[in-house]
Amino acid sequence: MFKLSIIVPIFNGEEYLHKCIDSILTQQYGEFELILIDDGSTDNSLSICNEYAEKDSRIVVYHKENEGLVAARKTGVSLAKGEYIGFVDCDDYIDSNMYHDLMSVVERDKSDMVTGGVINDYISYAKNVFNCIDEGFYDEEAIKNEIVPRMLMCPEFLNYGIIPGVVTKVFKRSVLEKALPNVADILTVGEDVAITSYSLMNAKSLSITKSCGYHYIQTENSIIRAFNPKRFEKMSDLYLCISKIKNEGYQKQVSLYMCFLIFSVMAECVKKSGYSKKDAKKIIKTILENDISVKVLNEADISALSLKDKIKILLMKHNLISLLMLLIEVVL
Repeated sequence: MFKLSIIVPIFNGEEYLHKCIDSILTQQYGEFELILIDDGSTDNSLSICNEYAEKDSRIVVYHKENEGLVAARKTGVSLAKGEYIGFVDCDDYIDSNMYHDLMSVVERDKSDMVTGGVINDYISYAKNVFNCIDEGFYDEEAIKNEIVPRMLMCPEFLNYGIIPGVVTKVFKRSVLEKALPNVADILTVGEDVAITSYSLMNAKSLSITKSCGYHYIQTENSIIRAFNPKRFEKMSDLYLCISKIKNEGYQKQVSLYMCFLIFSVMAECVKKSGYSKKDAKKIIKTILENDISVKVLNEADISALSLKDKIKILLMKHNLISLLMLLIEVVL
């Protein structure tokens, strides 16, 4: 029986897949199975997976119709035999000591979840990003009182207390099995926020470490994201998902978190859509008049924010669209 199951969802990842899989197979920690979920790839990804599986008995390959990242992760968890589960995205890679470090904390603390940091790999440099909440062991009471109220905002406008990415963590499988049914397959924005949030609500213990072994590749496409007119709709799906979490401290953060996401969509509309000012203004007006936008803007507690961030939300709240667009054009 493996102690750890590592799940890699794959969709058309042939360009990066060799580096990703090789980095997993060379882990110092060897007590794992590797589950490769081919999510309906149309390139050579499945063939690459099968080639690796023929050479290493720890590898399980599962091919399915394309249903998206959340569904692929759920499939991986349903196949997993390990007591703990980790995730790696197919276009990233990990240091050889990553799971040794995380599982050492598991063995020491017997935690339901362990979370480390992430290395953002840009074109010409790399940057280590850590959880803002202090490293250490947190029991169920501490999770409720110290972690959850600061996990999304700690304390600045979107400065995560806990890095939401599931790839920086190992989860006890039983925690994920309780969390994942609450996360809709349709989520394509903030799915890691949803999975991590519901997992923390079900975890009885959490360990935070400064171990940083996951390389999140910042490609040109991920750095320079084009405007997607459907992104606000996808954000609404996320809100409907995480707004069901029954924790007062968490819900206070959700409104601010959604305000940030709404602002980011409007900034992309102004800066990256190519729309005329008149058309961009119409889109922003539609977004701000949406019921969810009105709700979160009215509920958001901005008292602890910087002056700049307070101004952003106040302009949004009062539909001062011309000033909001000017702020985006001049400051961003």
